[in-house]
Amino acid sequence: MHWQKHSNLPSGNQDSRLRIHLLSTKSKSRSDELDQALAEKQYTLDELFDERAEMADALYEMEGLREMLAEVRGEIEEATQEIDCMFES
Repeated sequence: MHWQKHSNLPSGNQDSRLRIHLLSTKSKSRSDELDQALAEKQYTLDELFDERAEMADALYEMEGLREMLAEVRGEIEEATQEIDCMFES
């Protein structure tokens, strides 16, 4: 029994506290890692939503340009028909 007093080995109570401390530290570290990963995913998700909004705006602009192009084509066809009529007469 005398050797246990001078031993560097922790007592049962100290060992339990050490284990609890290590598990708590490990759990906190893992929690921090998960929080960081979640923050990165949220940032990526926010970027994707921003890109989606930009794409929606671009599609809306493209639709407007298509409508304008259709109007211009119609005007060109009318002008072409008028010119053809002028040369036929």
